[in-house]
Amino acid sequence: MPACNFLMRANDYHVDRLETLEVRRYGKAQRHHLGWAGAERVDPLCLETAAEIWTTRGILPFALQVVSDAELPEEACLTTYDGSKIVVKIAQHIRHKALMGDGLARFTIACELGHATLHLDALTEEPIPYSRWAEDRSGMRGSVFCSARWQARIFAAAFLIHDDTAWTLPTFDEVSVRYGIAWLAAKNYLALTQHAIQRAQDRELDGEFGQEMSSTRSALYRPSHILPPR
Repeated sequence: MPACNFLMRANDYHVDRLETLEVRRYGKAQRHHLGWAGAERVDPLCLETAAEIWTTRGILPFALQVVSDAELPEEACLTTYDGSKIVVKIAQHIRHKALMGDGLARFTIACELGHATLHLDALTEEPIPYSRWAEDRSGMRGSVFCSARWQARIFAAAFLIHDDTAWTLPTFDEVSVRYGIAWLAAKNYLALTQHAIQRAQDRELDGEFGQEMSSTRSALYRPSHILPPR
C-alpha cells in the first residue's frame, strides 16, 4: 500500500487531520444532501443549480460560477468563502471539458467542492503551506491525512464514484470510464479505501465506523483488481 507520508505540491496547505474513511463519509454525505446518493454517475456541473451545500460546519449558501479564462489565468478553479457564502469559480475551458465528459475537468470541479465542504477555516484565514508544516516536523515529510490536496482528492473520488457498483467492476479502467474519473484517481481511492477498511477490521473498530464496516465484511471490498495491503 502507499505510504501515509509523502511530499505534497507547493500550493498545498495544512488542515486538520482526516483519515480516508472520514473523508469518504463526507463525500457520500454531500452526495446525499444534493439528492444524488443513489446516482450511478454524478454530473458536477449540476452544482450550477445548487443554492446551498452541506459542509462540516453545516448547510451554507453556495454558488458555482463560470468565469472567463482570462479571470483565472493561472488557476482552473478558485474557491472562496466570505463568511456567508461559498463561491466556486471555474474557468470557461474547464466547464467545456467537463461538459464533454473529460475526467480531469470533472475531477477538478469535484476537488473544489471538497475544499468547500471540508476546508472553510483555510478559506477564511491565512493557511499554513503544507510543505512548511511538514518540514517543521520530519524533514519535508508529514502526514498525508493533514494535506488539503489529498483530502480534496479523496473527497472528489468518493463524490463521483458509486461504490456499490465500482467494487463489482473487474478493472480500474472500467471504473474510470463509468464514472468519468482519471484512472489513477479511481485506483487510489479504491485501494486506499480497501486498505482503511481492512485496518479497521483488523482493529475490530467499534462505534460509528465499526457499525458501517460490519455490513461490508464480504467479498464486496475484495475485488480481484485490488491488491491486498503489503
